[in-house]
Amino acid sequence: MTVGNIATDALEARWKPNSRKPENGQAVGYTAPGGSPFTGVGCGNNLTRPEAAFPQNALERSSLADEIFAGQDALMNTINREELKQKLDQRAEFTLVNCLDEWMFREKRIPGSIRFEKAFFQTLNPKGEIIVYCSNPGCTASVMVYHQFVERGFQNVWHYPGGIADWEDSGYPMEGELKP
Repeated sequence: MTVGNIATDALEARWKPNSRKPENGQAVGYTAPGGSPFTGVGCGNNLTRPEAAFPQNALERSSLADEIFAGQDALMNTINREELKQKLDQRAEFTLVNCLDEWMFREKRIPGSIRFEKAFFQTLNPKGEIIVYCSNPGCTASVMVYHQFVERGFQNVWHYPGGIADWEDSGYPMEGELKP
C-alpha cells in the first residue's frame, strides 16, 4: 500500500491483527512486534501502533515506522484538538468526517461527525472545508481518505491526527453507543 509517496507495506508486515473481532470478522487494531496490543479504539484492517510508539518530538523518532508517520504528517494540513474544539463550539461551517468502519462509527465518534462514504467525492463541495479523522495517531484510515480527497481536487482538506483517542483523552464530549 502507498499513501502519497510513502510505502507502508514493510510496516504492515511487522504488525499482526489482535484477537478482538467484531461480528463481521474484521480485526480491531493490531498487535506490535513482541506482543504489545494497541490500547484504545482499533483501526479496522488499517495499521495502528501502540501509544508508546509515538515520540514527543522529532529527536525521539528512531524507528522506520516513526519516520514514515512523520513523513505523512509533513504532507498534510493538520488541525489539533483545541482548534477542532473551537470550530465545533463556534459552529463553523465545515464537514467532519470519521473514516472508520460503520460499527466503530456507531460505537464512538466526535460530535457532529459523518461517516466517510465514497459518494462524498461527488456530493461534497470541493472548495468546502473538510476535516478527516480516525481512531488514533497511528491509524492510517484518515490519512488515506485525506489523500483521496486531495487527489480528486478538494482544496481545503485537514487531518486531525489525534482522532478519537486524543479527543476522548481531553474529556471532550463523545457521541455513540459507547460514549464514556
